[in-house]
Amino acid sequence: MTGQASSNDTPTRPTGGARSSRSPPAQAAQIGEWLDGAAKPLARVLDKLTPSEQEAFLKAMDLLETELHSQDNQR
Repeated sequence: MTGQASSNDTPTRPTGGARSSRSPPAQAAQIGEWLDGAAKPLARVLDKLTPSEQEAFLKAMDLLETELHSQDNQR
């Protein structure tokens, strides 16, 4: 990370993918709005962290995602 995110920076959600293709367009729009709103508290928290703290947080989230996916594959 090169610096702290500004308060206007909101984590983006992936576009496309399997999840969005399952919802009818009207529901997909509502889901997208909900996800955008749900990401704002996370963006505010990240704004309060130093760049090195942001990197550590994101690394921890990546490790958690890897662990969760490895558990899914073991089932």
